[in-house]
Amino acid sequence: MKKTIVLIMLASAVILAIAIVALRGKNAESIIDRYPVYEQVHIDSSITHPLLREKILGQMLPPDKENAANFCAVKVFSSEKISESDCYVYAWVFESVYSDDGGVLSEDGGASYPCRFELNKENDTFRVTAAEVPGDGAQYNEDIKKLFPEYVREEIYNVQDNGTVKKLGNDTLAQAEEYFGVK
Repeated sequence: MKKTIVLIMLASAVILAIAIVALRGKNAESIIDRYPVYEQVHIDSSITHPLLREKILGQMLPPDKENAANFCAVKVFSSEKISESDCYVYAWVFESVYSDDGGVLSEDGGASYPCRFELNKENDTFRVTAAEVPGDGAQYNEDIKKLFPEYVREEIYNVQDNGTVKKLGNDTLAQAEEYFGVK
């Protein structure tokens, strides 16, 4: 009887040690999603899209060509309430610079990236108070985990496959065609 108890205790200790070693080897983020849980809220796109576009266009450098202009399109994934007057809006942003050379449009540059916008609401009016994007290279995945909840990260990782980037690119092209009067 004592031998059986000792063997069970020894086997339990070995199993526990193996589990501890295995868990130490894994990234803690893969075990538990540590992103804070906020209440999802709906903010009408007629409010968010103009605000986000204004913020993005305001941060873009002016084109270095005479017949050029900046354009952007946004895909909002979700919004979350972080306090009584503040919320996060999680989105994918697509920026383009187009120029018109005698009726021929050229895309001179652009960017495509996820962004977390912070909006503040005062007297039923929203304003963008901050915009954060993940860093480049090695920082990208770590920053994605810090800036976006898991359900948004899943959408971020699928923007190429689900056609989001292509649609936003087509949206900026349509804006440029209208702006320059070119088809």
